[in-house]
Amino acid sequence: MHDLDQTPLKAAGPIEPEVVWDSERGNEAYRVHSTEAGSFLCGNTDLICEVKEAVTVTYHFDSWPKHLEEQSTEELHVAGPLLNIKVDAVEAVAAIHVPHFLCLEGDDSSHVYVAHFVEGEMRLEKPDRVEPHHAVLENPKFSSLGVILKKWFKQKINTVVLLYQRLQLETPTFHLYLLPNDSSIVKAVDKCEVNSKRIEKPPVTLKPLMIGSQVSLKASENVTVYPEELKFQYLDAEKLQQYVELSAEQMQDKFNFYLMKKGTTEIIWEAHLKKKELISEELDSPILHPAQGACGCTPSNASFSRTNPGHGAEGR
Repeated sequence: MHDLDQTPLKAAGPIEPEVVWDSERGNEAYRVHSTEAGSFLCGNTDLICEVKEAVTVTYHFDSWPKHLEEQSTEELHVAGPLLNIKVDAVEAVAAIHVPHFLCLEGDDSSHVYVAHFVEGEMRLEKPDRVEPHHAVLENPKFSSLGVILKKWFKQKINTVVLLYQRLQLETPTFHLYLLPNDSSIVKAVDKCEVNSKRIEKPPVTLKPLMIGSQVSLKASENVTVYPEELKFQYLDAEKLQQYVELSAEQMQDKFNFYLMKKGTTEIIWEAHLKKKELISEELDSPILHPAQGACGCTPSNASFSRTNPGHGAEGR
């Protein structure tokens, strides 16, 4: 937690919001307060807010499954995080940009909607415009908001790869996650990897992927990859996320990892790790920056409850 009394809303880059404790939910929330007009991009959630005057915006990640369990969602597909947003002066907000992970080609956004949950009911609202990573609502009403897609067939998804080194192990061991570019899922994985250090490599894949795409992972010699193949899918942030484990018998001067479309040599992501970037017994502990939270992630081949991609809004 830290204090952030006023946040200037003129910076072009992401800002770090104030983290506050929501005692009603028993979880953290984010807050931005400013005394001037402008806009901000939240570095924690990818939410963008345009304001006309002084306002305090408070928001947190919400649960898609909780809100969708009583809705008819056969034709609907989750396309980004669900954010519960509250403001102390509705008239002060000119627009909000709700994040999504869709790769929209040819400017076809006719099937994109923003789900708006009010008193247990879901309303679908057409955004005023759709940007590459956001759906924009002007003069918005506030509740839990998230992007929904009505057409999923062959839809491409903006995709990221997260790589972690497991700590306190005798041999180098890594976990690799292939995920939709959804800040709520990324945060959930960070919390899961409590005994790991995030390896900072460019996360965005060279090309977007479609749900159901099969990928294979290649690594340096003497590195065991398990499993060697992975099916790209959407799993809600509350579910266990699949990963690939890479392990070596001893530390190497360099590790090379390549993610490719199955059955091809087309590289969609790669990382080259030097020994000095990694944690080993020779390195001092002060440089460790493990993710926070409680671990609950599962290797991709393990048996756990997951939804079938392409059926219903909760599992893509």
